[in-house]
Amino acid sequence: MQDIVQTETRASGALRLFMVGVLTIAAAVVANLVVRSLAFASLPISPTFLPLQAGSICVFTVVLVGGGVLVYALVMRFSRHPARTYIIIALIALLLSLVPPVMLFFNPDTRMLPGVTPQAASILMVLHIVDALIAIVLLTRLAPSKGRAASIS
Repeated sequence: MQDIVQTETRASGALRLFMVGVLTIAAAVVANLVVRSLAFASLPISPTFLPLQAGSICVFTVVLVGGGVLVYALVMRFSRHPARTYIIIALIALLLSLVPPVMLFFNPDTRMLPGVTPQAASILMVLHIVDALIAIVLLTRLAPSKGRAASIS
């Protein structure tokens, strides 16, 4: 009987994580497109800058935030404190993801990346921060938070 209850609990937790994951990805895509629209409306950003084209933003957001959701699923399975562990991992990933835009900010080489300017690089940094905040808040607040390791001990 206990095995059935544990199986049902895991299944409902997986479904909830899936739903929160989809919500997290969708929220990040929408937020990034809003930031992009505001940036193009208020800053002199070249439309030829590939990383800030709408399609590029959508694809990279889905893939990378989706990866963050998968990382949360793994952390939830193996950590006693999944929310805290995930926040640490996400902040480290954020810092690492900011390295290329910071390098573009200080050395905008238009030969390698047409249309790059310090303003465009700044918007990339903002997009990374927005994604990290959305993933951290939604996953740690809405997704199941009891890790498998916590139930073993």
